[in-house]
Amino acid sequence: MSAVLERYRLVSDGLSARVAAVPAGAWSNSSPCDDWTALQIMDHVIGNARAVVDSMNGVEHVSAQVQDVAGEWAKARAAVEGVLADPERAGKEIAGPTGPMPFDVLVGRFACMDILVHTWDLARATGGDENVDAEFAAHALEGLKPMDAMIRRPGVFGPKVEPPPGADAVIQLMAFCGRKV
Repeated sequence: MSAVLERYRLVSDGLSARVAAVPAGAWSNSSPCDDWTALQIMDHVIGNARAVVDSMNGVEHVSAQVQDVAGEWAKARAAVEGVLADPERAGKEIAGPTGPMPFDVLVGRFACMDILVHTWDLARATGGDENVDAEFAAHALEGLKPMDAMIRRPGVFGPKVEPPPGADAVIQLMAFCGRKV
């Protein structure tokens, strides 16, 4: 198993656990993402997974609002994992936010970070377990820092927030992504 597939599975397992723990009625709760609800977080995450697989398959991506969060997330993540499990397909170049890149690089660099951050967002929005992997958070933060200017635009991340003194890697990542911690 590739390192990217392993990391993707681990961060996806974390999100899946948070999805399963969402209390009835909490999908409409506000999230740490400005103007997004818990359900809109999952619309975004599922839509991103579908979009990269569609790109990989040469299919035009059509957005669709999520109806069955757990089922649609399971299907979308399985599709990404299926591509990552095939080294030939995983190495195929697709369009990425910084230009063409291999599918597995895009997933390892961007999708894993996005899932990790939104796992925390979903937990915060729904009163769930906000603990995410500190090692993955540190890795994501180091990957984001060089892209600071690029990610400070509408629809990506808001302005950085100063983390509290002595903040761990998770809180530093969330503050860097504009979350009020």
